[in-house]
This record gives sequence, C-alpha cells and structure tokens, in this order.
Amino acid sequence: MRNIDTNFALTQTNFNRRVAAARQVEAVQAAYDAGTVTFDQLLDAQRRLADAEVSYARSLIDYNRSIAQLHYRKGSLLEYNGVFLAEGPWPAKAYFDAHRRARQRDASIYLDYGHSQPGVFSRGPITQNFESIGADARPQQLEPLDPATRERPSSGTRFEEVPAPIGGGPTLAEPPAAATDDPQLLPTPTADATATGS
Repeated sequence: MRNIDTNFALTQTNFNRRVAAARQVEAVQAAYDAGTVTFDQLLDAQRRLADAEVSYARSLIDYNRSIAQLHYRKGSLLEYNGVFLAEGPWPAKAYFDAHRRARQRDASIYLDYGHSQPGVFSRGPITQNFESIGADARPQQLEPLDPATRERPSSGTRFEEVPAPIGGGPTLAEPPAAATDDPQLLPTPTADATATGS
C-alpha cells in the first residue's frame, strides 16, 4: 500500500513537471522566433521537456505495477481485471469431439510388444573384389610436364614405384598414352632459324 501512495505522488509530481516543461518550450519558442534567445536555449528547453515526459511515463508504469502487485498479494487480481471463472456443462460440440477422438484411439495400430526376434536385414558378407566387376583402378604416378615445352619426358626416363593394393607387390606406373586431341604447341625458334632469318 505504501508503494502505491509513493508512486502516485511521484506520478503527480512528474506530470506537473511535464506540464511546466511544455509551457517553457512554448515560451522559449516564441522568444526564439522573436530573436531574443539563441538556438541553444531552445534546444535545452526541448531536452528538459523530453526528460520530463520520460520521467512521467516511468512513474506511471511504476504506479500501475504497484497496483497489480497489491491485487496479486490480496488474491483479487482476476477480479480486478474482470476475469471470472465458472464451471458448467460442456457444449454439444465438445462431447462430439471427445467421442470422435476416443474412437480414433480405439482404431489405432496394434503393436505386438511380445515380438522379440528382429527380422533378417543381411544375407551375408558383401564381396569386395572389384576386379571381377571391371572396376579395378591401378594407381598411376603421372610425370610432371616440362614447364618450358609443356611436353612429357622421353620414354627413357625412370618411373617411380607406386605402392600396389594390399596383397600385391610394387608395380611401375606406366605413363598415359598421349592424346591425339591435345592442341599443338607453337614451335620455338632455334638458334639456326634466327640466324637464317636475319
């Protein structure tokens, strides 16, 4: 009860402060229009009005919250807000919905919880022999291209040994066959060609 009285008095004070600040803004605005006060004084009066409005709104919120807390402690919050609870017969639609939902529960799927052995989901180990289906990919070590000529090294170069799949020994990787679709590189001029051309 003391909070209600305090917040009510504070709300009245802040309301009066807001009214006084609004009157001062009107007076300073008229003086500014007449050219007797500066723009800073007008802005200061408007700032005081904004502060007074914020203080009034906060005190009004606190006053309403203290009323709600009082009715909550008294146990009369629902009555204060106009909420009344009453128990009576259900409408006919509620009985119909309850009967329909009960029928849906009766017609549900029966689960046999006594079943303890799961069904078969595997027919044995899966074969891992990819050679029999033609998917055996031998690893190959590709030789890097010569950066100057963009050609593969000559056939006399030695290849690195590449580890074979498990169960086989080391093998030598063969270079891939040269594709015929590769674009031809422009020939680089040699020393003889430059000497004859000049």
